[in-house]
Amino acid sequence: MAKGNNDAKIEFILSHLRNGMQRQDILAKFGENWQDSSRTFDRLLKIAVETLQVENKTKEELRGTNLSEALKNEIQAQILTEQEIDLIMSRIVDGHVEVKEYIAGQPVIRETSPMEIIAAAKELYKRKGSYAPTKLANTKPDGTELPESSFTDHQVDKILDAIKNS
Repeated sequence: MAKGNNDAKIEFILSHLRNGMQRQDILAKFGENWQDSSRTFDRLLKIAVETLQVENKTKEELRGTNLSEALKNEIQAQILTEQEIDLIMSRIVDGHVEVKEYIAGQPVIRETSPMEIIAAAKELYKRKGSYAPTKLANTKPDGTELPESSFTDHQVDKILDAIKNS
């Protein structure tokens, strides 16, 4: 088979893939133009799918790089700071938050439940480090054990004598 002919077939398949057609529909239209086996068609379809994936990836990368600076700033402004999150959690813990809930399709405003208050308090304390473990072991920053630093009786006597004589 000539390569130029394959390029035309791949482009034919690719144009139908871009339009959202499925394999069976493309194969039917393909058969109207070319008399190739389904095995050949599947090989060409695979090449067309890979080409389409590369095109879509390139388009997505372009979309990502074309985000305007204003849009990036707007997205950044919508992200809550840690202080804002702590304030919201504190309000929930205090019980000063009303919750909008839908019951049978109708909006109902209610107070926060005790379980919601407990969960918010637990998360707030965790964020503030209340549950952080305390260091009990005498270790180096990398976690290895420090050598024991106990003095012998003879060493203690020498130290005391040196202090007295000073």
